[in-house]
Amino acid sequence: MRRLLLLLIAVVGVSSLSIVPAPQAEAFGETVGCIVSPMIDPVYRNNCRSTKPSTNYTAKFKVAHGSGTYSFNWSWYMTGAAAGPAYVVSGCTASNDYCWISVPSDNCGDKTVVATVGIILNGRDEGVLNSSAHVFATCWLGTMLTWC
Repeated sequence: MRRLLLLLIAVVGVSSLSIVPAPQAEAFGETVGCIVSPMIDPVYRNNCRSTKPSTNYTAKFKVAHGSGTYSFNWSWYMTGAAAGPAYVVSGCTASNDYCWISVPSDNCGDKTVVATVGIILNGRDEGVLNSSAHVFATCWLGTMLTWC
């Protein structure tokens, strides 16, 4: 009888452990992607790159999410040599699910913009997501703009 009672306690204890949810290591259901404008391919991907030579680029980051009350915590940085600074064009605030960064286009070298967004849904932390946009250096070849 005692063994049966211990077995019953063990079975109930193990089955109750499966009810406790595991903590989320990353955002649940949300994704972040980017495009570099001007672009040929308008599909948002986790990592994106410039697809068309230009004198001016915008790295456009966007969070795809479901319904509910969302809040966002955006941060970003640019790596690579540049003739000028990158700066926010639009969004990048707590109420925006997007963040657009102007990226200088020059022959100083390739640049990468990395955006990080913390996501809050209905007051609960959903996690942090990252996305990176790579911009290739451009040069003038006579009257034609091309990749360096």
